Amino acid sequence: MDQQGYDDLKQQIENQYQKSIREAKTRRHNDLFAIKTVWRMTNPLQQTSPDKNYGLFMTAILDAIQLLPVDTVGFTKNDVKQVIKKTLPEVAIKLNECSLSSNLIRLAKQGAIRVVVAGRGRSPSVYCKV
Repeated sequence: MDQQGYDDLKQQIENQYQKSIREAKTRRHNDLFAIKTVWRMTNPLQQTSPDKNYGLFMTAILDAIQLLPVDTVGFTKNDVKQVIKKTLPEVAIKLNECSLSSNLIRLAKQGAIRVVVAGRGRSPSVYCKV
């Protein structure tokens, strides 16, 4: 085995690992979505789920940020929305731009992500993973 063969195998293993992580996160999100749907159907008077977590959109946004490519230096709300569209199209339909932006701002205030360039007018803010 030469250096090129070693590098190719190493990259192949890394790609398989990243793919399995994305698939596991997608399965997890779909399972949580199904549980919350059943909860809302069986408890129509109670609007929130009993676990009091961030909710469906915040979970989808956090998962999407984790699924962004490792080499991504900065990302915008549009990048996050694209990942959600690919992995969770049923959530992307319900997620509007204002909810996405406000959740990203909330994550930045909490320190989960960092603002690299603040948005102005029609240009969105650029964030990075912490």
